[in-house]
Amino acid sequence: MNRMNPRLSLLLWLFAVTQARAIDDISAGGFLWLQGYDLNPPTHGFRIDGQLRIESTDEPQPVGINLSSGEVTNSPAGVIYVNNGPGGARFIAGDLWNDGLVTLNSVLLFDRDDAEVVNRGLFEAAPFSGAAVTGRRGIFRQVAGAVRFADSSSRFEFYHGSRFIYEGGNVFGEPLLAGSTAVISPAVTTDVSLRFVGVGSVYDGAITTNRTVKLAIAS
Repeated sequence: MNRMNPRLSLLLWLFAVTQARAIDDISAGGFLWLQGYDLNPPTHGFRIDGQLRIESTDEPQPVGINLSSGEVTNSPAGVIYVNNGPGGARFIAGDLWNDGLVTLNSVLLFDRDDAEVVNRGLFEAAPFSGAAVTGRRGIFRQVAGAVRFADSSSRFEFYHGSRFIYEGGNVFGEPLLAGSTAVISPAVTTDVSLRFVGVGSVYDGAITTNRTVKLAIAS
């Protein structure tokens, strides 16, 4: 009787578990709560027309999305809640296209290298919460809609050579760029306020008569 190679058996088991735990599309009226108890297995891209909640339950632990392919698409009807709960990191490792609502009651990390976030909807951050692009060469592309901060304690930060590309819509707050780049399109007519810290921080944009650009060095 032929025996299966133990290594092959393990790989097949891991494949089956990963496929079983992949996140499927969330339909209108649907709800999915990612709690981190399954160690955040890889998943293919998926679409949100209902609600997605990212929050641990009983103890501080990382909770997030590890994309193996594709992207997360948050439709105009979709809502993503990112909550602190008992604590731990909250993350999306991969691309996000947002046309809906992302509510941040914790700090959401975009921590995959070369990943891109495209916002045409609304990111709203509570006090001491927000978003940070920590993956190398990561991009947050603000196309339409808005990024809105509750107050000066809310975070919108860029690290490791990442880029904030501002093409349209509104940013109500002051992004922090640490060794990273802000690219401001000539099409942006609203006032812009940016903070820079560290070597390698770059402002790429014109200062025109129809907007005010405030550039500050963070302490």
